[in-house]
Amino acid sequence: MKLGLGTVQFGQDYGVSNVLGKPSLEVVRDLLAVAQSAQIKTLDTAAQYGDSEAVIGMCLPVNHRFEIVTKTPGFRSRPGIGDEEAGLVRSIFDRSLGRLGCSSIFGLLVHRAGDLLGPGGTLLFETLQQIKKSKRVQHIGVSVQDTTQLETIISRYPIDIVQLPLNVFNQSFRTSGLLERLRKTNIVVHTRSPFLQGLLLMNPARLPAYFTPIRDRLRAFHDHAARQGMTPLQAALSYALSIQEADTVLCGVAAANQLDEILVAVRRHDSLQNPEEFVVNDPMFTNPSNWPEFQ
Repeated sequence: MKLGLGTVQFGQDYGVSNVLGKPSLEVVRDLLAVAQSAQIKTLDTAAQYGDSEAVIGMCLPVNHRFEIVTKTPGFRSRPGIGDEEAGLVRSIFDRSLGRLGCSSIFGLLVHRAGDLLGPGGTLLFETLQQIKKSKRVQHIGVSVQDTTQLETIISRYPIDIVQLPLNVFNQSFRTSGLLERLRKTNIVVHTRSPFLQGLLLMNPARLPAYFTPIRDRLRAFHDHAARQGMTPLQAALSYALSIQEADTVLCGVAAANQLDEILVAVRRHDSLQNPEEFVVNDPMFTNPSNWPEFQ
């Protein structure tokens, strides 16, 4: 199945529309059991997602078949990557494997693309290559926020895998032709944020004031979905799953009913008509890292 699970909610409260908070271990066990039964194969996590890795390690089904992806620490507060930081990447990855209860995993991503683009980026990538050579990870790559980051990274580094945002508001990686380029070079593509942290599913009348400039765009998307006989969730997921170049579409869930609803949507064969009508070109709204904190 093309669907994968994002697990940031397993380790911390996350998402502009999340009112459930962090799920219990029992809920996570149930979610992973349902995911395995549904043949979902990818779990995406990170050392910086609270205790998500440890929760996954405690809740994985016996003899699971999940392909797990985790990430490096970020070095935003440091001037660059040196020997100390490279050693930290190795030691944190070792701890990640321990928390997950795995001897090897599917993927390791540089969590903050800027770490590859700044001083010491080459050393950081060489560190990932050493970890891959040790056979503790199969694919190495990066999580990016925008097309400019990805353009620069693929021109410098032979990455195996990339994670990028893609949804009806943010279609930039598709329209730029980058997805097609990635497919031609056999780079594994994981897309995230199909619901834009839940923003695409919210009642337009109840949006935080920050999103007032795109309220009408969201309302138009909801109306368009309704005319096609789809819920906003079904419409948003239909768009994400329609992207042929995407190997996996990551969805975050915090409760069994959320996963059930997503699985129902996956089984539909409708395609969202004219998705280009809903593009938002302002990263202040399409990149959650630019959003203020919502209480």
